[in-house]
Amino acid sequence: MFDFEPASKAMRIRSLHDGVTLEEVRDNTGFDLLVPDTIPRTTPPDTEELFMLRRAVDTTGVLAAKFPWPRAERKAVR
Repeated sequence: MFDFEPASKAMRIRSLHDGVTLEEVRDNTGFDLLVPDTIPRTTPPDTEELFMLRRAVDTTGVLAAKFPWPRAERKAVR
């Protein structure tokens, strides 16, 4: 996750998703980022947030096809 440092307006890293390293972010970003001394992990979405992302945001099913729901989750939201 990113945000902007208020004074300089430079983009900075706010948190890292599980499984993603600072090096990967740097390698996949085309510009310099501000990096805090400590980078927290991004809080994973809860069940309701996942439901909204999968039903309201991904209306064409592109992400669902690439990242299918585990069977247990599919049954829980029906």
